[in-house]
Amino acid sequence: MTLTINIQQNLHSPVFSTDACSANINEEFPVGTQLIDTVTATDSDSKVTD
Repeated sequence: MTLTINIQQNLHSPVFSTDACSANINEEFPVGTQLIDTVTATDSDSKVTD
């Protein structure tokens, strides 16, 4: 199974890119597993990783 997250609207800075974040998951993943731990965004002309 594939989980795809698309950011459709962002009301506050920083501005996220429109690229989709994807993660492959299966039944063996325990509940509460963190699937995506890095999100890249731009804040004005600076690159921000959270």
